[in-house]
Amino acid sequence: MKLASEKYVGEEFSLCRAAEFAGVSIQQMARYLAERGISFFRQGIEEAERDVNEAESWLCNARSC
Repeated sequence: MKLASEKYVGEEFSLCRAAEFAGVSIQQMARYLAERGISFFRQGIEEAERDVNEAESWLCNARSC
């Protein structure tokens, strides 16, 4: 898991690939990273805002706003 986390930090691996490489679940890899103070959430603020806007749009369409 140490090598996988190093590759994750170096942006060679995604979280999913790091977990696969280490032979653990994504949740286990995320927990391992978090325990070491490494963020496993790489989404920027602008991308998060776009996701929120898109989700709100879907909800509005589903409710016929």
